[in-house]
Amino acid sequence: KDGLEADFNVRMYRCEDELFLVEGGRWYRVADGQLNGIEENLNVETEICLPKGLRVHAASGNVEVVRNNLRRRYPLVLVPGYETAILLADSILLFCLEDGYALLPAEAVQEESKPETGLRVAAVEVLGNPAKTYYPIGKDTLWQTAANRNNLRLLLATPAMWHACPFEWQLAGPVEKSFATEKPEAELTGLEAGVYTLSVFAEGNKGEGKFRFEVLPPWWQQWWALLIWACLLLLAVGFVEKFYRARLRRHQLKMQAEKERELAAERMEAERERLAAEVHNKTRELSSATINLIRKNEALTGLLEELKGMDMDSRSRFRLRKLIESHLSADEDWQ
Repeated sequence: KDGLEADFNVRMYRCEDELFLVEGGRWYRVADGQLNGIEENLNVETEICLPKGLRVHAASGNVEVVRNNLRRRYPLVLVPGYETAILLADSILLFCLEDGYALLPAEAVQEESKPETGLRVAAVEVLGNPAKTYYPIGKDTLWQTAANRNNLRLLLATPAMWHACPFEWQLAGPVEKSFATEKPEAELTGLEAGVYTLSVFAEGNKGEGKFRFEVLPPWWQQWWALLIWACLLLLAVGFVEKFYRARLRRHQLKMQAEKERELAAERMEAERERLAAEVHNKTRELSSATINLIRKNEALTGLLEELKGMDMDSRSRFRLRKLIESHLSADEDWQ
């Protein structure tokens, strides 16, 4: 052929002093300035260099991860011509496959470690927000979400999953339930506040994947809110106590004033009765004195009449009469 069908994704390899070109998925041998197509693809590795001293060698049928002198081989097939491996958060390797992706903890590529083959929750999607947010999940960490963001979609990942299989989920915590899904994801909605443990099982995978997360209580149930509620309650109790103390004091003053008025009325009544008794006594005394005075006057008047009929000298009669008249009651006596 005189040229390539396209100039997109063209790569060049040298193998055993021969030059090869790859365009898309087709291989060409360069000889004497000519491009000759070959029927079988050559087994050529693609090297991807990553941070933290990691290197990925992608060949047909497998992927080899290298760190220092340690090599780990996994049965993964990357997209031919678009081999991609990304280091996420310095702890997880992401491999792009033809029909999905695979995750590998970077810690699996170290001395005396074994690659993780179990299931794990790779990310959490918070539902209900205008912009859906994904949270990367580290190993053995407690992920937290706010009380008003308690509708979640959990995305599952495994380093190798070759055929579709059902996933069994078990949720333990304030809300407990079990369910199964065909896809490697699960939706949990309306979760109450508390700590949850989600376990997932899949056919053909040893062990189980676990994910611990916590739905935080609403703000009015936080410790600082409870402290504020306690302070407000104490203030309310103090205010009520002060109010009732003032009310009791006013009631006591009112009762004391009424008691004093009653005592004053009783004193006035006693004084009135005393004065009435004194007036009555004075009236009786005056009546007795008047009667005695009348009787005395009657007796003296009788003596005076008897004196007129007696035979006495003028001088003695005058003196006796004068004495009797002096004892008769006059107007001054009645006053």
